[in-house]
Amino acid sequence: MFDLKEKLLISIITKNDSSKLDRLLDSIFRHPVLNQMQIFILDSSSDKQYILSNQQILNKYPTLTIKIVNKFDWETVKTAFTQSLNSSSDFTLLQSFKIGAENYNCPDNRNVQIFLLLYYYPHKKHVLFLDDDMLVTEKFSLSKYHLRDLVGLKIIGCPDFSRIQWIRFYLLYLSKKHNIKLRLQKRNLTDNTFCSITLLKTAFLIKNYTDLYVADDHHLVSTPLTFHTRGFDTGSFICNSKYFNKIMYPLVFPEQMIWLNILIKRGVRLTLSKQKIIHASSKKSVLQFDTLKYELEGIVIQEFFLSKLPLTETNMQKARNNLIKDVSLYLGIGKKIYSKYNPSQKFEKDQLITLLECLLKVKTYLLEQKIDQYLSISSEYIQNNIKWRKIAKLLDRKHISTYT
Repeated sequence: MFDLKEKLLISIITKNDSSKLDRLLDSIFRHPVLNQMQIFILDSSSDKQYILSNQQILNKYPTLTIKIVNKFDWETVKTAFTQSLNSSSDFTLLQSFKIGAENYNCPDNRNVQIFLLLYYYPHKKHVLFLDDDMLVTEKFSLSKYHLRDLVGLKIIGCPDFSRIQWIRFYLLYLSKKHNIKLRLQKRNLTDNTFCSITLLKTAFLIKNYTDLYVADDHHLVSTPLTFHTRGFDTGSFICNSKYFNKIMYPLVFPEQMIWLNILIKRGVRLTLSKQKIIHASSKKSVLQFDTLKYELEGIVIQEFFLSKLPLTETNMQKARNNLIKDVSLYLGIGKKIYSKYNPSQKFEKDQLITLLECLLKVKTYLLEQKIDQYLSISSEYIQNNIKWRKIAKLLDRKHISTYT
């Protein structure tokens, strides 16, 4: 008889928000199948208060099989692993990974997560990845079908957009509201999402999940709407663990998108499931310049890796220019919308002015950035993957010697 819980485990990353973790665990606890599976939680909380709070939350679910690792545990594991091997290997990469930093260091968190999954669960073949701002419903169903190399799950609720995607989404919303015709891109995730829902639902998403201004003339409903927002979310997927030791996450945003796309480009087949996860995200500060700048630097790297072109200055220049072209397009759209405003739309107009100023600042920053910086990051990632595979081999040998 097929036993899913023997084949699959659930892995969650949480940080400085015990209420989100509690909400997710409660949804797993209520699920008739997922509540029987092993759960691994990486607690990247920076504050001891949240670390203790998370431990207390686990006590609410004594029937769930949960292992949680925090920043102090991770330092202990790193030391124990490196000292247990009589090896002259270079462990500087592993030692460099930190969790529990004040800022949300997603790439380090992801790399520590897959290392620890290999470390603690060498015989588990598949992992269901969930972010702590997600929920599962009792209707969520898994079967043998989901035990493939890479399975994408649909989400309902908040789309997991980057800040530049939210800006595009907002401009599309304003354009439609003010009857400005735009040429949409069929392969663009943001455009596809926009085309698949009504203007009311678009306004609802922006108002509930971002700090961008939406006028109250839509009579938006107060209860969450459950509609599809994208076909595959990088925070909720199932992956065969055999790929964890082959590719590490890049140390830039969007680390998950780059990691998943590299797997797909290398021939790993992505299967799209109809099963849905609720993404109950908190509001995102979209025009936060430093964070937006950080995200855009990574998007240049992502553009390059998706191109599959050799690592040269010319090819990296193309990747950066593509992003600058997009930002210029958004500036042009924004100016068209601005020309449509009347005095009664002051708040929306002020929001657009702030957005345009931010985009102009972003464009200036991208133009001033040296290509050498992007080349260095990309080259380092390629070299780090070689180090990662060596570390994974040592971990595999350690397991073999332990179990034989």
